[in-house]
Amino acid sequence: MATKTKKTEGSANGATKTATKRKIVAQPETARAIKPTAPVKKTAPRKKPATSQIAREVIALRAYFIGESRMRTGQPGDSLSDLIEAERQILAEAGK
Repeated sequence: MATKTKKTEGSANGATKTATKRKIVAQPETARAIKPTAPVKKTAPRKKPATSQIAREVIALRAYFIGESRMRTGQPGDSLSDLIEAERQILAEAGK
């Protein structure tokens, strides 16, 4: 590393000052550590659960309570309509 020395005069007591300047040398690009990057894996976007992915027990339980409510209030319908309504409600709650 090279240094340059410069003498300056003019202080109050007549002493000389020595100033040191340092040269900054840039490192070449090959000297820097370059980390290799791992390849990026592409993944498929996540899908919302479909009817077949929702547990049948959850749909059946919801259909049971819909049927109980329907019979208590005297509304017309059958177990198939309760099952379809339960599936519709669960899909709506899931965001489909």
